[in-house]
Amino acid sequence: MPHVGVIFDDGPRPETTGGYALRALQCLTDAVHLRPADLPQVDPNQFRLFLRVDDGLEYDIPPQLRPLAWWGIDTHLAFERCLKQAQLADLVFAAQKNGVQQLHQAGISNVHWLPLACDPVIHGRRQVKNRFDVAFVGNFFPGARTELLNLVLFNLGMTHADAGQQEEAIQYLQRCIQVSGKDESHLRKAYALLIGSLMQLQQTDEAQHCCTQGLRLFPDDKELLFRQAMLFHAAGRLEQAEQTYLRILQEQTERHFASVDLGITDYKTRHNLAIVYEDLGQPDIAQQVWNDILLTHPHYEPALRRLPRTAVLRAEGV
Repeated sequence: MPHVGVIFDDGPRPETTGGYALRALQCLTDAVHLRPADLPQVDPNQFRLFLRVDDGLEYDIPPQLRPLAWWGIDTHLAFERCLKQAQLADLVFAAQKNGVQQLHQAGISNVHWLPLACDPVIHGRRQVKNRFDVAFVGNFFPGARTELLNLVLFNLGMTHADAGQQEEAIQYLQRCIQVSGKDESHLRKAYALLIGSLMQLQQTDEAQHCCTQGLRLFPDDKELLFRQAMLFHAAGRLEQAEQTYLRILQEQTERHFASVDLGITDYKTRHNLAIVYEDLGQPDIAQQVWNDILLTHPHYEPALRRLPRTAVLRAEGV
């Protein structure tokens, strides 16, 4: 006859804490797993103890399944739910030490601290070669945890890009884009950084493919439009480059990420646009654009250097 029936639902999360508790108990006594759907058919006389392990779900335990212990895992996330289950149990444990205090203050007298620990079968040390600088052990779920992990990938990619380590940056940014949702604020910036790294490595076809993908999701994003204009220019598609740069300067859009490059909405775009006009054989318009930059940035050296050259082109009628 089993001594302990361990109650938890492993459908949504096969690696839930109940599975670890069950394996640990099986090393000490006879213990079996009881899923919520099984409970109405369970004979309470076949067990000496029922242990319900917090799985984050709401379901009722038949009142005849006694004695009942409850191990609350997420008192810090869903205290009211944990309190409700604790009030129905004969013995209560909490994985969070402050959860013990909260439950005691709420009237649960028979509550004890039972902290979480690693399962040595799964989480024990392995003699393997290190492959990564950063590792996460856990699961991706929609919400704050996944968004934070995606942001870690983004920041690693941005750090490598800033350090000139473009190949490493590409790996992290591609992974970030692959796992991030459209509504996550860093996604558009990840596309822009990835395109920049690909361009640094002269991988223009892949950069254009990424740019097309990014603009399909964020058609008005100015950093992506800036990258697209640069790709047009590099490919000799001067008229398209011109129109894209003008769109960046003329359209008003909302900022979506704190680290957006403000120069893209001002002098950086004008700088590139002036060179496009020079390449188009329109030095008079190029000269006007250089002068526009100097109106707000009077010491901008590229404009100061290019203006004499543009004046020569105008004089030569080029």
